[in-house]
Amino acid sequence: MDIPEPFLAKIAQDLARAGIIEIIRGRKGGYRLRIPPEELSVLQVMEAMSGEMFLSPCVLDPENCRRSPLCPVHETWKELRKLIRDKLENAKFSDLVKRESCLIDQRRKRSKNPS
Repeated sequence: MDIPEPFLAKIAQDLARAGIIEIIRGRKGGYRLRIPPEELSVLQVMEAMSGEMFLSPCVLDPENCRRSPLCPVHETWKELRKLIRDKLENAKFSDLVKRESCLIDQRRKRSKNPS
């Protein structure tokens, strides 16, 4: 993914703290998933790195928004947040890997058979 080494180390620490990966040190070290890819969602990874996802502070903490009970946009923010969270929760890493493989295969076929 062309991620710079220091940034990758930071990402790995966040993911390890969340129990998503295991960091194996040493000469033959690396990273190992602790959650099967069929169960690991994009939402889990995003929230491990950035905290709980929300679109507007008033949705996360409505008591601190004095307009929350009157705000016509508040319900829309809540609905959007739910839609996005549901979509990301259903996006499993096993599916992403399959899709990437299909895209790579399609690209290879196109490069072998240029139109």
